Amino acid sequence: MMIYIWLALFVITLSVEIIVPALVSLWFAAGSLAALILAFIFGDALIWLQVLAFIVVSVLTIVLLRPVLSKNDKETQTNVDSLIGKVGVVQTKIEKYNPGTVKIRGLVWTAELSDEDKEFIDIDSLVSIEKVEGNTLVVKKIEEENK
Repeated sequence: MMIYIWLALFVITLSVEIIVPALVSLWFAAGSLAALILAFIFGDALIWLQVLAFIVVSVLTIVLLRPVLSKNDKETQTNVDSLIGKVGVVQTKIEKYNPGTVKIRGLVWTAELSDEDKEFIDIDSLVSIEKVEGNTLVVKKIEEENK
């Protein structure tokens, strides 16, 4: 009987791990696999040992594998996030309460002033992308040094 319980638990936790994009139940799949192996060896005679193996192996995999697997789980920038820090050219004038447009990487984006820019930014000015809010870029004027 316990073989079926551990097998069902293993299949369920492994299925959840495959479906969910984060590490959620890998630890419990390992624990239920250990308990399943013991259930094959001892049958229903040593249920306490199966439960103990499930708990110990689950805790050990959490403690030992999570730091290693989490280290490789670095966030990658999306296309939009990769625009932050890049330079664009103003296409239409950007005013404090009237967004304009900026061309960057061949695409035209809606843009608004960062808090540091008070009045406006003229056409053909260079701007730095400070952040992205929805589909709008928040930009800061790059001051030209040779004026």
